[in-house]
Amino acid sequence: MHTIFRIGDTEPIKDRLWTVNLTLTSDNDQELTQLTEYLRKNIEGSTSLYRICSLTTMMAEWQTAEVINKALFKTAPNDNVEQVTFLNTNLGQINFLKQKSLPSNHPSLATTYNNIASVHFSMAQYSKAQSSFEMAREIQQKSLPPNHPSLANTYNNIGLMHKSMGEYSQAKSLYEKALEIQQTSLPSNHPSLATT
Repeated sequence: MHTIFRIGDTEPIKDRLWTVNLTLTSDNDQELTQLTEYLRKNIEGSTSLYRICSLTTMMAEWQTAEVINKALFKTAPNDNVEQVTFLNTNLGQINFLKQKSLPSNHPSLATTYNNIASVHFSMAQYSKAQSSFEMAREIQQKSLPPNHPSLANTYNNIGLMHKSMGEYSQAKSLYEKALEIQQTSLPSNHPSLATT
């Protein structure tokens, strides 16, 4: 077992400096043993990254869990049903838990909906992707300034989906909306302007 300490008292000394009292645990620490066993049984995943993703979800570290989950999804082979299912389930769980803990118009929920939509898009599930992209857009329109770059990103995502479905006029309209937002919110030499 690695060295583990319990955090005891904490006391501020001065600006950004604290005294922290630590107590070394032992292998006989019953609470630590129970926690370790609980984590071993309840943290799923075939690799350490998958387990960290599960752990961060369990700890309500939504943004970290989403970033890891999205990175894993990019590297997971599409024919590995077990991995894709795990990642989809985990994204759904993150979304569900975020909805329970955050206000319905919180910008983090928009990020989650965008991520879920991206997963559906990559699996060619366009109607599900569109629904999630639209949820993200609605939240962003309510919670962000009208020229926020995240809103432009969502318009680009929805445009890409319409382009993939062969709906070119809708895609063009959405790309133009994204460009309009980017031109008012980003510097003229920003790389996003070139890609839009």
